[in-house]
Amino acid sequence: MTKGKKILAVTLMSAMLISTVAFADEVASPQQSSSNTTLQTAPNKVDPIQRLESIKAKVTQKYNEGKISKNKYDSIIAKINNMEQQINDFNEGLKEVSHPL
Repeated sequence: MTKGKKILAVTLMSAMLISTVAFADEVASPQQSSSNTTLQTAPNKVDPIQRLESIKAKVTQKYNEGKISKNKYDSIIAKINNMEQQINDFNEGLKEVSHPL
C-alpha cells in the first residue's frame, strides 16, 4: 500500500471516529466484566458506508425535529457525502491494484 493510500485510510477513519463522537446522543456505559471471564470479544465490525448512512439518518431526523439548522444540516450532509466518495474512490483504487489490466 502506498504512503498516500495509508494517509487517506487513516484520515478517513479519523474523520469517521470524530463524526461518530460528535453525533452521539448517549454515552455508552462501560462493559461490566465478570470475575470468571478472561476473554473479551472483538467489537462488531461495521461497513463504513453503512455507518455513514446511519449518521445521515440521525442528522436528518435531528433536522426534521428542528434540533439543527438548515445550514448545519447541509454542512454535515456534504461532509458525509464527501467521506463516502473518498471511501468509494479508495476502494476503487484497491480494486485496480489487486486486479491490474
